Amino acid sequence: DGFEVEINQPTGQTKVGFSLHKYFNSSTGAGNQNYNDFVFPDICKAVQSVADYFGSEILIADIVNIEFGVNITAPIPTTELLNNCHSHRKKRFNVEATAGKLYYNCIHSQYRVKIYDKGLQYSLSDPALRFELHYGKMEKIRPLGITAFRDLLNIEIYPRLLHVLLTEWDKVLFIDTTLNDPTTSNLKAKFKAWKTPEFWTRLIEKQTAKK
Repeated sequence: DGFEVEINQPTGQTKVGFSLHKYFNSSTGAGNQNYNDFVFPDICKAVQSVADYFGSEILIADIVNIEFGVNITAPIPTTELLNNCHSHRKKRFNVEATAGKLYYNCIHSQYRVKIYDKGLQYSLSDPALRFELHYGKMEKIRPLGITAFRDLLNIEIYPRLLHVLLTEWDKVLFIDTTLNDPTTSNLKAKFKAWKTPEFWTRLIEKQTAKK
């Protein structure tokens, strides 16, 4: 049913890994996917269903990593938007481009930023850009009120997660190639440079984050 269960035989410690969104869709007949809306009442139903599946003890289980994100219908083509994402917090994106996949990954010490074409992944008729964060360590997330599995039933945590998403999106260096060139020759040369990834790569290597 989409669960990955790891049991440490000597200690009995059990780890359960899964996508709550995909589990909810699969269990309600919507298929093994996570491109549709997954709203708070759905989350509550999914958490209760997982508790019914494993037993209520799972509600007090520690969350040791978490992934959350949003699907966005952008006003420009998704591929164009992705191609202009240069870096995140001064670190270049790693690009995975294969048939049915266009992923931009940026790995930091405690978390990973991933931006990709959700529409391409599932062959959707409508465009969908996915922006998500995966925290392999919970140091930055626990202060938001997310410690145990049951905390996902607290509606107050979701505006906090949204704030984290917006903050991290704001740290993406995006090269806007649609800007009209200015009239002066001096600014034209600058605009031409600013529209190239190489300019920003050199700047990151030589300058501070503030610069």
